[in-house]
Amino acid sequence: MALLRFEVSRSEVYRTLLKQIFNSSVVINIFLGKNSAAFVDSADQWTFDFDDLLSLPIDPVTVRIHDHHREHNPKLCSTSGELKCGVTQGELLLHILEERYYMGRAGRGYTEAHLRCLSPGSYQNQYRKELGLQS
Repeated sequence: MALLRFEVSRSEVYRTLLKQIFNSSVVINIFLGKNSAAFVDSADQWTFDFDDLLSLPIDPVTVRIHDHHREHNPKLCSTSGELKCGVTQGELLLHILEERYYMGRAGRGYTEAHLRCLSPGSYQNQYRKELGLQS
């Protein structure tokens, strides 16, 4: 998978998560198939539609924030008035790997694993910081 190789080459967070998975006894099952999930993956059926993932950008999208919004939300963006935002292919793939890893550890359910991926110290949020995104 070219995407996985690309993300491992640019992200320390990816490398750390994959080392943790590979050094554990957790088995992560992912069944690939076109139109196998409503959008990208189904945690219930462990399916993954790679075509859906490819519909997302590789890098964050940069948008210009109008001065009016910057005045009222000074933490919103950089001094240049630009904000990196969005979900990338790499972020969603990392989310799925992290989520499935937590689901495989001690039989945790989807909801607990999903919320852990969204928590402040999660691999997903560390990765977002690497890309310059707010969490």
